[in-house]
Amino acid sequence: MPRPHADELEFFLKRLDPSTLVSVLVELANEHEVVQARLNRLQLADQPDKLAASFRRTLTAWRRSTRCVPYGEAGEFGRTLEAWLAQVGRELLPPAPTAALVLFEAFIEADATFFERADDSGGSIGDAVRAACRYWLNAAARCPRPANGWTDRLVRLFSADKYGGRDELLRRADLLLDGTALRALVTVFEARLARTLTAPRANHQLPHEVFHESAALSLLAGCL
Repeated sequence: MPRPHADELEFFLKRLDPSTLVSVLVELANEHEVVQARLNRLQLADQPDKLAASFRRTLTAWRRSTRCVPYGEAGEFGRTLEAWLAQVGRELLPPAPTAALVLFEAFIEADATFFERADDSGGSIGDAVRAACRYWLNAAARCPRPANGWTDRLVRLFSADKYGGRDELLRRADLLLDGTALRALVTVFEARLARTLTAPRANHQLPHEVFHESAALSLLAGCL
């Protein structure tokens, strides 16, 4: 049987008696864990602290897990990570942007856990981390601006990147920063690069920070 178009399905559902919808949802919740989880979170819609705690429990479980994810399952794991990000963005970000920002930042800082557990040859884990960076920027744009701006926080997050998954923080920094702030961020990385190049070295090899800071400047140039 062909699936109805989304608009047709919405029209049909709006015509149903509320008691019928309730019965169907209860039936689906009993049969499908994902539906039960969604309804549980829906009950917390007006309690953002508890909703954030629910999301954090899932993230904590991922961080603590020691199970390796083989190549054949990595794609599904990546999609699961992105689904969690979308849920936070859809359900928590509108009522509580600061709480959502904290969760997105915790997800980004957990990237080592994801990359080290999974065979990301297909790039799905990297896609999830890049999505988290965009969610972080959008959430930060909805939060009160810190007294010293967002520069320090952006630099810290990007500089701690060991897997190349956080480039989106600078590639799409325009989601958060205006032209003046972007140029100030360029100045920060230029100063860091200059200090790295002039620091004493035991050999003639360039330290890896040079390449990291050069990449930051390249990403920001594209953003500007």
